[in-house]
Amino acid sequence: MLFLGSVEYQMDDRNRVPIPPRYRDQFDAPAVMTSGKEHCVAVYTQAGFDEAAEVVRALPVDSEEGRRARRFFFGNAFPQAKDAQGRLLIPKDLVEYAGLSKDVVVIGLGEWFEIWDKAAWQQQSSLNKEGG
Repeated sequence: MLFLGSVEYQMDDRNRVPIPPRYRDQFDAPAVMTSGKEHCVAVYTQAGFDEAAEVVRALPVDSEEGRRARRFFFGNAFPQAKDAQGRLLIPKDLVEYAGLSKDVVVIGLGEWFEIWDKAAWQQQSSLNKEGG
């Protein structure tokens, strides 16, 4: 299944964000969240995370680029099971990294989805439109 489209949600006061209903059955095993390339939270199924990890692991560990990529990807990764209402608890470190406030947007990127602060997504989205 590909993660497609975008949905606006509100993060609650305990830092929980709903998984879009059409994707919830993909997360019977815990989701894996990590810092996205831009300031957002990347959310993977375990299989999707394993595939993305192979790309990171393909970088030479004895290179600065390889070590930096590993620190960023694995050092900020958190497995998290969905709750009974289909929500994910976003760890405080990732909330701060992504600058998440109450209003968020879940954006499908094919093999994973991202959680953006709504204002940051609107700015990013306008840059995407200007770029072509």
